[in-house]
Amino acid sequence: MKAWTNEFFHLRITVTSHVEGTHSVLKASLQVLTEDLYRIQTTITLMVTNQKKKINSIVASDCI
Repeated sequence: MKAWTNEFFHLRITVTSHVEGTHSVLKASLQVLTEDLYRIQTTITLMVTNQKKKINSIVASDCI
């Protein structure tokens, strides 16, 4: 696997569990796969915004 991953910028992440976890969250957020593209884009934007807020609050509480 490292033979292929060393060809691309990957921040030394060579496992797929991060992507699999994010994919699971995305699937749970979308729920219905027959929505139009606008609703899908809105749902993904809200999901990313909420994750960013959670991460920022965790970082802020760790700094205290």
